[in-house]
Amino acid sequence: MGFTLSDIQNKDMELRVNAWNWRPTIELIRVSGILDDQLLNWMAYNAEAEITQEQAKAIGTYIQQEILPSLDNNTHIDYDLNITSEIDTFELHREDLQKNYNINPEWLAKFVHFCFTCNGFKVL
Repeated sequence: MGFTLSDIQNKDMELRVNAWNWRPTIELIRVSGILDDQLLNWMAYNAEAEITQEQAKAIGTYIQQEILPSLDNNTHIDYDLNITSEIDTFELHREDLQKNYNINPEWLAKFVHFCFTCNGFKVL
């Protein structure tokens, strides 16, 4: 299952993300306190949650200033938001599904860029 982040004004501007990366990204946004829980829950279920331009820029700023400086190319953030350097083998962990979810600096940099350049976005 995947998600599409679609610019509110420019339908040609979008960012696609898989569920394995999106779910922990939502949790990262949750701890920032920028969005309320109801909106965050909608973002997790393709419920056409709408993020304003102001909110998108605040999310981008938070990740750029508070999260990315803690990461390097050999680390990622797992579902419970721990930073780890454990290598992701892309093996499907059926016994503990949370082990399948993680976000790396490359994804976060793309997401931050999208947050700074969009006019707000919908999660589809």
